Amino acid sequence: MNILELIEQLNRLGEQEKIEAKTGREVGKSILETVCAFVNEPELRGGYLLLGIQEHHDQNELSYQVVGVDHPQKLLEDLVSQCRTIFNYPVTIETEQQVIDGKVVIGIYVPEMNHGNKPIYFRNLGLPRGAFRRIGSSDVQCTEDDLLVLYENRSNESFDYTLVPDAEMDDIDPVAIEDYRRERAIIHPDAKELKWSDNELLQSLGCLRKMNGEFKPTVAGILLFGTPAVLRRLFPTIRVDYIREPGKRWVSDISNRYTAVEIRAPIMEAIRSVVSAIIDDLPKAFSLPEGSIQRKDIPALPIAAIREAVVNSLMHRNYRVGEAIQVIRYANRIEVRNPGYSLISEEHLGEPGSKSRNRKISEALHETNFAEVKGSGIRTMRESMKNAGLSPPFFESNRDRDSFVATFLFHHFLGEDDIRWLSQFKKEELSDEQARALIFVREVGAINNAAYRNLNHVDMHEASTSLRYLRDVGLLLGKNQGSATYYVPDQRLINSLATEQPLITENGDFILTEDGHKIIAEHNKDGQVLGQVLGQVFGQVLNSVESVDDLPKDLQKTVNKLEKRARSMVVEQTILALCGWREMTSDELSKLLKRDKAKLIRSYLTPMVEKGALVYKYPEMLKHPHQAYRIKLHQ
Repeated sequence: MNILELIEQLNRLGEQEKIEAKTGREVGKSILETVCAFVNEPELRGGYLLLGIQEHHDQNELSYQVVGVDHPQKLLEDLVSQCRTIFNYPVTIETEQQVIDGKVVIGIYVPEMNHGNKPIYFRNLGLPRGAFRRIGSSDVQCTEDDLLVLYENRSNESFDYTLVPDAEMDDIDPVAIEDYRRERAIIHPDAKELKWSDNELLQSLGCLRKMNGEFKPTVAGILLFGTPAVLRRLFPTIRVDYIREPGKRWVSDISNRYTAVEIRAPIMEAIRSVVSAIIDDLPKAFSLPEGSIQRKDIPALPIAAIREAVVNSLMHRNYRVGEAIQVIRYANRIEVRNPGYSLISEEHLGEPGSKSRNRKISEALHETNFAEVKGSGIRTMRESMKNAGLSPPFFESNRDRDSFVATFLFHHFLGEDDIRWLSQFKKEELSDEQARALIFVREVGAINNAAYRNLNHVDMHEASTSLRYLRDVGLLLGKNQGSATYYVPDQRLINSLATEQPLITENGDFILTEDGHKIIAEHNKDGQVLGQVLGQVFGQVLNSVESVDDLPKDLQKTVNKLEKRARSMVVEQTILALCGWREMTSDELSKLLKRDKAKLIRSYLTPMVEKGALVYKYPEMLKHPHQAYRIKLHQ
């Protein structure tokens, strides 16, 4: 694409995976990180960098305007020189210039580096800190898992092929080996490895390696074939917790807390146990096929989708992290949460091809047909939900929290109630995809471009166009700008959910509508009421705590005693005391503790969530407008 085409696409879609815009006053860290990310990102085939372009914000609209660069030739010479010397391997770029309205804009094409030279990284920082990947419209610093992806065509070892120091051959369970042989024989009865000894079989699977002339189990060996005793001894938190939460949000009713079942077993046995636990607990309908006298129970979710989600979580999780996989069965959905973000960006989930951080485990599951053809798991989940007439699954990969969440709603797309509700918007001539988005917002409370693409399997341009249309016809209200834009219900959508009662009481409090949605009033400077529908999954928004005087007496004393230069441990204890009393937003905590909000989040709140001391009120949507923190009630 030429420079004018790139600018036009920026204004239509915003910054994206292949296009980045910068003012380009000098060759700084930001420009070089983008170059590094473009050359590294697998299968992206490079990207375009525009210099002399500036973001312009107008209310909720974001546009890109030409501001030009002052000394284009000097800037280009500097950039070309640094690309040749600052990285571990010289990077070649293609450049062009164009004068637009008397201002010079520089267009740069950064081609993807060939696989044999990756990863490209800043020499002075080394690996992994000096390498970057292009994830969506962001340049992100590489982790150890990212390096596995970038090294994939070299002879590197995945974590599950490493030896377990304290494991012995006696820790391998013959029952689990026989289980593998039985499953493999079903798929390939004549497979040569079935005639091998146990040690030969396990060695071929990467589950045994020799150390000082003796066989020792690898991580894959213990996780696939370990005895119950060794799994508990060496991997106590590598388990699956099946949790049944009766409400629509985490610990929605303190007096009626969740129940949980811990499943700790070799991976193939664990898959069967978890899938069975989910299916047994799912709400079921029944049918009586014609000519039959026996009823047939039909689970609320298709078994194929459940099975793929469970296999995906155990196959792709980060086994370096000592944290359990959680399968949470809420009243209106099931969430499968595992440590380990997706090595494939959310934009490419479901496309052919797979990248696994656990190669040996993945190969064993493929050979026994627990996992389908590489890259088909996400597609299978989507298609099975669609064929069952259900809302598509929603996937969230979070690099900061190193987590992946698959969410399945017990919601039939375009059922009778949905069609009746959507009939209010006939004149808008909504497409099926737009209708699905409105139903999603009605259930969850908000949507963004990634969620729309996830729901409807469309590209970024189509998602952006549809969301803007829903905004322009007054159904959705845009929040934030650029890549952080998300949409909540606008007043028209709120009105469609309301009963004949007034939407908001005189003092601005919410009322409970007939279908259980809470209406929360917000007032802008003009006094116009802006509504936001938050389903019961998000719960009630409490009155804001503005000062220490709003706290109970004992907490007032605790906060007032906190010194400006208090030790970190004391600050953390104060935060725990406040969040133990009630959930707290970062704004509230910042006011009460008299700390800078950004620093408070960076130095305390985020680390406390990572340690498990705090949990998010809305884990389903981390950028929720009313995000808050509470203490972790259960381990």
